[in-house]
Amino acid sequence: MQLGVFPLPIVLFPGGITRLRIFEPRYIRLVKESIAGTGFALSCYDKDHPFNSSTIAAWVEIVDFSTLDDGFLSIDIQAKSLVNLTEFSIESDQLRKAKATIIPHWPEQQNSQQSQLLAKELKLIFDVNPHFAAMYKQTDFDNPNWCCGRFVELLPIDISDKKQFLSEQSFGVCLNFLHTLICGEK
Repeated sequence: MQLGVFPLPIVLFPGGITRLRIFEPRYIRLVKESIAGTGFALSCYDKDHPFNSSTIAAWVEIVDFSTLDDGFLSIDIQAKSLVNLTEFSIESDQLRKAKATIIPHWPEQQNSQQSQLLAKELKLIFDVNPHFAAMYKQTDFDNPNWCCGRFVELLPIDISDKKQFLSEQSFGVCLNFLHTLICGEK
């Protein structure tokens, strides 16, 4: 499938939601095209790539939108899955497009003592940040994949560190990293 590509310094995992402020004409067009059905690819900005985009991206759909007081558009997007981007092109208004192929992320995981401790900490974050929690109409604190994805998205760690957890086989490393960082245990 062909998707519009929006490169930003953000990593979004399946199920993750983020809010974007849209003001450039090319991205307003991207939003219009996205609403028509296919969504778009939210990729990591990569200055070293010829199209300034990573080749792994989140395939997102718009789940909410509003007009801000300054007249700009605010959209909430949710990642449906990860995609591999190939065959990039740039249109006349500088909107990037690419061929997108769905790729698997982490296989479903069973709850463990580590993941339950992380879920408890994530619930606390949601409780003290109602603005953030309000974006999630549904939560899945019993799902280790969901909890780990939200933590990686939220943590102020380098994008390159976050990107390493996009690999299908990276769940165990991610869980151990988060457990050590959040709970202070190995």
